[in-house]
Amino acid sequence: MNSASIVVPWGEKGAMGYLPDGTTFVQPAFPPEKVVDSVAAGDTFIAALISSLSRKQSLKEATKFACWVAGAKVGVVGFDGLADALSQANLPDKM
Repeated sequence: MNSASIVVPWGEKGAMGYLPDGTTFVQPAFPPEKVVDSVAAGDTFIAALISSLSRKQSLKEATKFACWVAGAKVGVVGFDGLADALSQANLPDKM
């Protein structure tokens, strides 16, 4: 068995993951009401994924959180207002 895990972000389609046991999973995106700025959405996804994994969340939970944060990011210009957008958005279930 391989011990590697892989997560591939697919933008507005969400992300896909590969677990060490060979199973895969798909996490749908959390799009904002209106996309206004996609610059650095991928960087935001990766930062949220790493942050979540460092808090010992599973890869599936971390991917869900990363999709949610990246979705909130594309709903604001730059990073100004991202904290407000995150605090006003509904966290996905079981986060």
